[in-house]
Amino acid sequence: MILRGNGASLELTGLYSTQLSAFSVNFLWAPIVDRWSLNHLGLRRSWILLAQVASTTVLAAMAFLNPKTNLVAIFLVSLTLATVAATQRIATLGYIAEALDSNERPLGAALLGWEAT
Repeated sequence: MILRGNGASLELTGLYSTQLSAFSVNFLWAPIVDRWSLNHLGLRRSWILLAQVASTTVLAAMAFLNPKTNLVAIFLVSLTLATVAATQRIATLGYIAEALDSNERPLGAALLGWEAT
């Protein structure tokens, strides 16, 4: 609605839905998140912290973009944000898998709003 109100074509508006494809292909980088720790915080918490810092940075950058003149930049920033969010989902679900017993995992994942995997 905001894009159309700022003169974006239907084609461009439809393209914006592809940014959520990061959640569909996050299995491609999930092995990296599951194997490499970024610092001394531990495997999962280091990725969660990085994702939080990256999300804040990306959202701050988006705040400076004008939807009337920077539609492509907003798309790229939105795609980056979706990728960061998908990465955080990987790390958070991995943390749940480590922290909870096997019979508690479905409830823990459900409380996060994601399917238990």
